[in-house]
Amino acid sequence: SNGQIATEKLLINSYDLLITDFRMPKMNGVELIQWCRTHNFHFPVIFITATASLLPEENIAVSDCCATLIHKPLSLQHLLNTIDFSLKREHVTQC
Repeated sequence: SNGQIATEKLLINSYDLLITDFRMPKMNGVELIQWCRTHNFHFPVIFITATASLLPEENIAVSDCCATLIHKPLSLQHLLNTIDFSLKREHVTQC
């Protein structure tokens, strides 16, 4: 529900992929990615957003992470295909 809860879960469990929104309460998606880098977490990232245009720092986060961007509304099949693609990509810079 927010980036701060995500950081708590990341410290307890291991994950292969991060799916996050940009605009969340307490800690946004860009701040979450910065926190992940600071704490040496590296995995593919999928950003989901409802906005048509991204803020400059959101564009930078997508390109720096080689992240995949999905716009809402999304279909379950599109999300599953994107997850599959993200986990299978080879030689990708990960956040």
